Amino acid sequence: MDKFSQKVAAFFVVVAGLSVPIHANACSQISSLPVTISESGTYCLSGDIHVQTYDAQTYGLLIRITADNVTLDLNGYQILGYGNHVSKGVQSIGSNVVIKNGGLANMSTGIIIKHDSLVENVKLHDISGNGIIVSGSNTTVRNNIINGLGGSDATSNTVGISAGSTTGGTGNVIANNVITGIYNPNQNGKASGILISHGGHTFVENNYIKANIPSYDFTDKHVGIRIEHSNNTIVSNNRFLSVGKAMVCGVNSGAVRFRDNISNKPLGTPSHYSGCGPHFDLGGND
Repeated sequence: MDKFSQKVAAFFVVVAGLSVPIHANACSQISSLPVTISESGTYCLSGDIHVQTYDAQTYGLLIRITADNVTLDLNGYQILGYGNHVSKGVQSIGSNVVIKNGGLANMSTGIIIKHDSLVENVKLHDISGNGIIVSGSNTTVRNNIINGLGGSDATSNTVGISAGSTTGGTGNVIANNVITGIYNPNQNGKASGILISHGGHTFVENNYIKANIPSYDFTDKHVGIRIEHSNNTIVSNNRFLSVGKAMVCGVNSGAVRFRDNISNKPLGTPSHYSGCGPHFDLGGND
């Protein structure tokens, strides 16, 4: 195909009601929000986006993905929300969705994603509620950074990365993430670096989790990894700093196997691994 033919070979996709021209093998540019992605394909941010007004029609959701087989490349740019309690970054209800390479900040929830998907190389900061939520199966969350979770704007329960679903949440992988600055000052609130709830056959490995509490409380208020209503969870090679407990196995948490996890628990203080049962401790935990 000659150059002239290539120029006229552009086709259109519909994004949030607007027709956006793109060329074959290129990504659809996103330059303003909110937006709905309803067609398979690759979509890229064209620059940093600061959303300064609340959109009542989307209930504060900035990017909604309804199609399967979508790649959302943040392209090294950042989306800045308009308030910790009302902004939500990206929600996907499709499968085989990839979200990668950029930042989300100043919002209540960063990313919600479902089945057979991937979140990688995303930096989230100043998140008052939940960083990344996996509400499906066979999804991988890896190589992300979450900083400044909760704080003075914390919701009742704050979570860096959560995985599992009451309708089925098996085979998820949470690996090589850095989650720091966890803090929930609410009297009845809790904070978790990673939460596995209603999951099965979940792998949690090589994550670094640090709380931002003023002093040790040795309770389950600020926890590195919290597991409940889940079976066959493998937890290995994670590092914990300044958390109340490194890991808590709660209600109906069966067959949790953990090994080679390290925390900076002072000598002589209570165990950092609560309720998980010694017969599932495969060694190397400190």
